[in-house]
Amino acid sequence: MILKTIFQTFDKVAATSSTTEKTKLMQELVSDPEAAKIVERIYQMVYDQFTLYWTTAKPVKNDFNYPHDLDEQALWRVFEKLIQTLASGKVRGNVGKGMIEEFMSYCPISYQHWFSKIINRDLRMGWHQFDKFFPRVRTFNVQLCPEYTPGMKLNFPVLVEPKLDGVRSVIAVGGKESEDKILGRSGKSLSNCDHILDELKTIFCNEAIDGELKSKDFNSTISATSSETKSVGGTCLYAFDIVYYDEFFKEECTETLKARRERLHKAIKSSSCRFVKIVEGVVANNEQELHAAYQRFLDEGYEGAVIKDLNSLYDYSVDERGKEKRSNAWLKLKPAYPADLEIIGFKEGLGKYQGVLGAILVRGKVKKNGEDVTVEAYVGGMTDKMRKDIWSRRSELLGSIVEVKYGDVTTNADGTYSLRFPRFVRLRSDR
Repeated sequence: MILKTIFQTFDKVAATSSTTEKTKLMQELVSDPEAAKIVERIYQMVYDQFTLYWTTAKPVKNDFNYPHDLDEQALWRVFEKLIQTLASGKVRGNVGKGMIEEFMSYCPISYQHWFSKIINRDLRMGWHQFDKFFPRVRTFNVQLCPEYTPGMKLNFPVLVEPKLDGVRSVIAVGGKESEDKILGRSGKSLSNCDHILDELKTIFCNEAIDGELKSKDFNSTISATSSETKSVGGTCLYAFDIVYYDEFFKEECTETLKARRERLHKAIKSSSCRFVKIVEGVVANNEQELHAAYQRFLDEGYEGAVIKDLNSLYDYSVDERGKEKRSNAWLKLKPAYPADLEIIGFKEGLGKYQGVLGAILVRGKVKKNGEDVTVEAYVGGMTDKMRKDIWSRRSELLGSIVEVKYGDVTTNADGTYSLRFPRFVRLRSDR
């Protein structure tokens, strides 16, 4: 009974906290060719970022007593067909939920548990290194921004845009409804954006629009775009780029940023959209004009600026092996505030950092709106050598002072404070 074996193994993987043990369990599982075939298909169902199911799933109660010789092959075939139907986009919402509930009613509850996780595309077993065993699934990539540092060579004139504190998104308007996609930076479908998609469909077709989703503040934007139930019509898309639909999903681009921006600007400015806005930038001809624009954006309350090469093509920030890389065609410039904070804990790393330091937990006082507040945050950014050294001396270093830099102070849901983008600078041996 292969399905039973697979799901029992998933249970064991979820139950252990050791990454090594998780990998060992999965390796033993996929050594069986029949199991490997189904596990690879599960990997594709969950992690293929261009497949959407348009609904959610949960286990249902039933009173059936299942025979020991349950026909798992037939059950898996029916599930495959259900997945294909959901992915087609022809059924959504409650209709899709009804189909899922009918399927679940014929499954043991232990099977329902994992079938639901597959449809919800979140296995939640603390391990996602399937590409150790199988070819990588299709991934979703957007252009990323490395940090700008003084002295970097720039191709003037450059476009300087304000850096918004929102949720990065690509809203793709296809030639038919089943091709429409509302995706976050990782390729995960975002919620409560249908009002934006509806407006975009009045002015675009076969286009992918890149931008930031923004509500009244960062926390409310995260809440709106990640909740299936909360409807926040005030969320807006602040668009800053556009790529032809087919090119975007093939990770190609044939237009310069200057041409893309002109096309985007003309379409949005001539429309009556309420929830789709253009990110207005300025052209800087030299370093002095660049820094004047940056300071203006800071004065207006933005978190910084993004510097863009007007002659660049859209770069999908991934190399031929599927690993992340960042082009210098877009560069981010934002303030970094220093702070000296106390080390109160350590977290072991994952993957390549298993057995060494993953992050340092720090606590201390910083300024927020001119007042002292106590923050607590995990800090990364150490070199591999530092990770090994700090991990081996963690008992000795507990209570020591570390210098960090951060982008902002954030308020958590419980009223406590944390740091955005905290990065390790150095251990303060003098403190």
